[in-house]
Amino acid sequence: MEDSLGSRLFAIDINMGCPARKIAGKGDGSALMRDPLLASRIIGSVSNAISCPLTVKFRRGYEEGNETAVEFARMAEESGAAAIAVHGRYAQQFYRGKADWDIVARVKRSVSIPVIGNGDVVDGDSAIALLGATGCDAIMVGRGAQGNPWVFRDIASKLAGGPGYAGPTPAEKMALATRHAKLLSERSGKNIVRMRKHAMWYVAGMKDAAAVRRQINDAVTYDDFATIFEEARRHTEEDG
Repeated sequence: MEDSLGSRLFAIDINMGCPARKIAGKGDGSALMRDPLLASRIIGSVSNAISCPLTVKFRRGYEEGNETAVEFARMAEESGAAAIAVHGRYAQQFYRGKADWDIVARVKRSVSIPVIGNGDVVDGDSAIALLGATGCDAIMVGRGAQGNPWVFRDIASKLAGGPGYAGPTPAEKMALATRHAKLLSERSGKNIVRMRKHAMWYVAGMKDAAAVRRQINDAVTYDDFATIFEEARRHTEEDG
């Protein structure tokens, strides 16, 4: 990977926090929190094989009530991680309930490498709140950016002391959704069924979103998605 990407490779991240059953069920992702010795060997082997920084993401723990993040963080640092990201839920929670930011703070106090806080950051205000509550060095945004990449504009503005970003117009949302579908088709070919989930996020909250979602469920090609997005944009503007 380093040979092919060269200076474009900023870092390599190992996601030991993914709770998806198809991942954790095979012993990967968050399941590695149940086997810290194996996790340590993986981190050490990768760290020794690369010249760029290695980061590791994990969760509060695997089983609900069994908090292991502090110990896991120390292990990751000792094994060669240059930075770590901590999500404030247990793997078994998936995304239920609220993320516990206190565990991010305790991990931050337990290691000397940078700590990235993750969980329930959806706008500039929540980003500032996480930084203030935990003392973490950076934040990671996941689901908060789904269908809403403008969240980073809001965060950047608020962190710089600005007013934030009011959000895109429906036309701007549909224009970016169309571009997203185009880029995916250029990479994946004619069949871009996996664009459906992204399309659902883009149209969330729009007028007649339920009807648009039904159309999205039948979309397969770029032309299908582009037509749906254009009709949604036009319909919104006509009503506006």
